[in-house]
Amino acid sequence: MMMRKYVLYLLFVCFVAFYIHQPLFGLIPNAVAGYIQDKKEEERIAEFLKDYQKVDVAHVTIHYMDFDAELLPTTKVALERGIELNNEILGQFNDSVDLIIFPNKADRINLFGIGHFINNNDNPYYNTVNIFPADREEIFPDMAPADLLYKNVIHDYTQYVINQRMDELRLSASYIPNWFIVGVGEYISNFGKEIPPLEAEAVPLSSLNSKIAGMGDDKNAKYNGYIQSHLTIKYLVDEFGPGIINEILIETEEEYSFNKAFATLTGIELSAVPNIY
Repeated sequence: MMMRKYVLYLLFVCFVAFYIHQPLFGLIPNAVAGYIQDKKEEERIAEFLKDYQKVDVAHVTIHYMDFDAELLPTTKVALERGIELNNEILGQFNDSVDLIIFPNKADRINLFGIGHFINNNDNPYYNTVNIFPADREEIFPDMAPADLLYKNVIHDYTQYVINQRMDELRLSASYIPNWFIVGVGEYISNFGKEIPPLEAEAVPLSSLNSKIAGMGDDKNAKYNGYIQSHLTIKYLVDEFGPGIINEILIETEEEYSFNKAFATLTGIELSAVPNIY
């Protein structure tokens, strides 16, 4: 995929050079350097994954260790459902992607670095969805392990797809609040299930990122942040249809403002507590 990206980039460079009457030797080195760096990164990841088993589900290749083979049936079912729901809500996405089931946090950090671990699957540069089943145990401690894995796979696949959509629109992650991305992931990964009630009062949407980060006076701030995000996205889809998610992303790109786009399309101001809970 990275090779195709740079072939297209070289063609674009040639077009620009012709259009502005500039010599190619001033533009091509950057493209070549980027291609070489990407090839090195692909080789590094392939070397890391050489001891992992792999199996394909649609356009996704699952990588897992032998001792995690018991996780495979649930992962497959979750992926199939996640792909179906994402196609309906975010549109068709068929690019190849690797889903890696990491046995521990250290391996994930060693492969992608601490920044990618903290921000999870929000870097379109890596065509990977990274699963560490214990990630959300502290948020949803009462869920059975199989249910948690099912939810984890769909949520993180969704987070990957929505960030790819943002990349297609040239939208920086800084434009879209984390609660919106988390909410879409929660909505799709819990589709058809009853949403548990909030354990604390809802907050203005402009303050919801802090809840998700675990900041707040209530005991289970992060849990309540996830639930409120989920409830918000469910309301939007129920009220305006599944296309509203893409519409908000497109309008944000056009307006250079999520706040303005969200208010324009939904009539909800981020500075207030919506009367939807």
